[in-house]
Amino acid sequence: MMPSTIALLRSQNPELVRIARQGFFPLKMTFSGPNGDASWTVVSIDRRRPDASLFQPPAGYTEMVMPSMPAMPGRKP
Repeated sequence: MMPSTIALLRSQNPELVRIARQGFFPLKMTFSGPNGDASWTVVSIDRRRPDASLFQPPAGYTEMVMPSMPAMPGRKP
């Protein structure tokens, strides 16, 4: 779920909650920051489920362990 959809589900506006429950997806988002404004605009939507291989590390990758980093939740010791 997109962060913006989660925020809508917590909204006090029942109409916003309704559209979030129906699968709301923002088509344009505009951000303001210290370096100026930026926006993201959807140009196409593909509702097919992405292949699970897209979420696997590439063959031959090397894990980089940074010993000075504190343990992270969910990470194998």
